[in-house]
This record gives sequence, C-alpha cells and structure tokens, in this order.
Amino acid sequence: MPIPRVALSDQNLNIPRPPTPHDPPTEDEVLDRIDYKTYLRQQYVGGNSSITTGDLVAAYKYKARLLAPELPPVPAPAPARPEWLDDLLARMDRMEQKINFVARLSALAYNKSQHTGPFTSVPNGAGEFPLQGLTTLDEIHGLQNAGVDDYFNFYVLPEDRAGVNTREKKISCIRAAIGCTALAQIHG
Repeated sequence: MPIPRVALSDQNLNIPRPPTPHDPPTEDEVLDRIDYKTYLRQQYVGGNSSITTGDLVAAYKYKARLLAPELPPVPAPAPARPEWLDDLLARMDRMEQKINFVARLSALAYNKSQHTGPFTSVPNGAGEFPLQGLTTLDEIHGLQNAGVDDYFNFYVLPEDRAGVNTREKKISCIRAAIGCTALAQIHG
C-alpha cells in the first residue's frame, strides 16, 4: 500500500513536499524523508512562523509510516469494565451458590431415603463433588484410614473438626455429610 504524501497546511505550499514513495520505499526515499523532517524541525525551532506544530507532527508521522509501514496500528486501550458487569457477576455468584445448595439438598434427600445405599454423590458446602462418591454403607466403613481422613476433610469444615479425632467419629461425620441414615449399630 503506497504511503500518501505528507499533509501540510495550505499556508506552507512554498515548502517542497517529498514525492510519493515507491512501495516499498527505496533507501534514498527514506533518507529524503528523514532530511525533510529534519528540515521542518530546524525551520520550526528557528522561528519560521509559517510552519505549525501540526506540520511538524505530520512530518514525524510520515517518517514513522515510511520507516515501519508493516507495523500494525497500536490498538486502543481496552474499555473500562462497565459497572453493570460487576453487578451481573455478583448475581451469577449468588445464583451459583444457590444452585450448589439445592444440589446438595437434593442429593441429601435422596440418600436419606436409601438408608444403606446406593447413595448418590453429594457436593460439599463449597459445591464441589468428591473425585469418587461413596455409594454404599459397606464402602464407607471399608475405607482405609487415609480415605476416612480425605472424605472427612472434604466434607467437614476446619472449624467443625475439633474434637473429632477417632475413626468412628470421622465416619459418623462422613455418613451425616452424605445423608446416610442407617443405624450405626449395623456396622458399628
């Protein structure tokens, strides 16, 4: 794409403008443009009142376009985030919390009707589901100690863990967290 001639104000028609360069410009044309910009700068600084600041800026822009025509234009800064977006995101967070709460209640209600299983996977209070749900009472009581600790820590909030330090108490908390209503004496 050829570079257009430099724009000067009408009052400066006596200042010779460089001719339209080739596409791509030759080395001589680039040097001519640098000289032209330098000449205008000297005239402007020297007090030539016929050269305006706009003329000088146009010469600098012209030189820049000539030296780097392949560079894309600088993108405009991203617009500020609209105020309504923060409100919408806050509402979506509240909706997600409510949906997680309903999912938890639904799973708990189903599991309470199953007594010993099969159980459905229950999310914790943060709405996260375990990697593998506990599906039967036998599966809960068959957990190794590390598994008991993992499920206990997944379902029970840190502030509610104080004093729960035996395997039996932790399994009781896990069963309550997933809605298992079978009597503890069955697998005591």
